[in-house]
Amino acid sequence: MKLINFISDCFCWYPSYFTNWALTSITLFMNNYISSNHTESIILLSNVSLIGGFYISHINPRFVYTPYFGGNKLTGYELYLIDFLFHTIPGIILYSHVMKNNIIITLQIPYLAFLIGGIYTLFNSPIKRYNLTKKDIVIVISSAYLLLIISSLIQNYLLIII
Repeated sequence: MKLINFISDCFCWYPSYFTNWALTSITLFMNNYISSNHTESIILLSNVSLIGGFYISHINPRFVYTPYFGGNKLTGYELYLIDFLFHTIPGIILYSHVMKNNIIITLQIPYLAFLIGGIYTLFNSPIKRYNLTKKDIVIVISSAYLLLIISSLIQNYLLIII
């Protein structure tokens, strides 16, 4: 019975967190299963995960509760460590990959990011999952898109001076 519960928790846990969707997309992108035409989408997904993780860990609500695997409430240093490992490091790796492979960040409409985000919200409620308000979600997504624009501008500036 415990094995069945564990398998059920694995099956339900993975798609219920946006970070897992972003990490899967980053992994597929870096292994060339997603075209570099979707660079903006992958960076936007990573930015939402990065800024969302920071927002939840350091600003509001400063905890994450998971009903899976016996139920855990992550706070304090545990939450900071998980935020760093699963949000910050993948973001740094993605930006390094983009720079190393000379992938240009254009400001095309990130359709793939909207599609993935839409599918995620179709099956999961970020308001319930992360204990956020609609205003919090707008702040996170707006900040992530602003970071994408800034990244593109910086990259284009560096290309001009180099």
